[in-house]
Amino acid sequence: MVKTKFKKAVSLMLAAVMSLTAFMGIGATTAFAAVGEKADVYLVDYPRSGDTNNNGEWGHGNLNYMNGWRGLSTKYTGLRAMGSYSGNIAYCIEPGTGQRTGDTLTEKDENFFSNISPNGTISGDDIRLLIGRILQYGYRGGISTSWKSQNESDANCIAHAYATQILIWETIVGERDAGFNHVSTGGYNAVLECVSSAHPLRSKILSYYNSMVTSVQNHTKVPSFCTRSSGSAKSTGRSGNYSTNYQISGRELLTPDEVRMLDNQYAILFIRGERPVMDFKYDILKHPNVALTTDGKASAYKHGEVTIKHSSISVLSIDPEELPEESYGETNYELLSDEDFEVNKNLY
Repeated sequence: MVKTKFKKAVSLMLAAVMSLTAFMGIGATTAFAAVGEKADVYLVDYPRSGDTNNNGEWGHGNLNYMNGWRGLSTKYTGLRAMGSYSGNIAYCIEPGTGQRTGDTLTEKDENFFSNISPNGTISGDDIRLLIGRILQYGYRGGISTSWKSQNESDANCIAHAYATQILIWETIVGERDAGFNHVSTGGYNAVLECVSSAHPLRSKILSYYNSMVTSVQNHTKVPSFCTRSSGSAKSTGRSGNYSTNYQISGRELLTPDEVRMLDNQYAILFIRGERPVMDFKYDILKHPNVALTTDGKASAYKHGEVTIKHSSISVLSIDPEELPEESYGETNYELLSDEDFEVNKNLY
């Protein structure tokens, strides 16, 4: 059974928490400091006390997902953090697996996730790849027990985080193919059903959900100059195991002729250490500050010229006759010339 194989791959870790850099390598903060380090997971349910939408339908009933995964009945929208109730967000990759605040999890490096089994829709490598891309566009900050849905910024954080969790679950259970397109659940509940039609943040959750889907699909899309081909091979085993392999073949990004024929509205930007970027050119004459440049009829900028007064100096005229007389005691000093000092410097 797919679920059984998958659970063996993740060693039945309770709602395993994924370190962001294990999937992305984009400098995101990891959930732990080092491989093997332990930390407690903290569950935070919304709405919190004082939320004006406290009477909304934040939870859902029991849900049966593809491949034996489940969504347990709850009255709340739950998020997870590592180390404290205000720690960095963590995401569950085993929907329906019981978990409590205070459960201790051990950090695993990226090799731990290299052996994820296929889920019947995509391979284990594709699962890992897509989760990394979801996290690239998903919520990656800390969470808070003070978030209230009536506050716009708090509502956005909750919605973004929950949409991220939903897409991770969809990928795990088999609702997303290699191109991140949604596939039929075959009569099982869809993961998205965990957001009821009366959820106070439904519109925000769906907005983040749809935006992230588009971003991941564009990230996953095979370029027009490449083709995705599939082949199949059957083993000669007794059960006749069958697998489908995918590969991407391609050619040069652009040929010299295609570069010369490129529409003038496009520009190709080369940055050292990065892949080339092709984007629309920007008309500088449409910039809101063009009036400050020579193209906007302003005078040429002169480097080093002082155009703004930062300080002022005034000279007072003082009549020495008006200065009060001061009485000083006798002093005992001697003026030395440079020559005298050189001769007598060892005496002082």
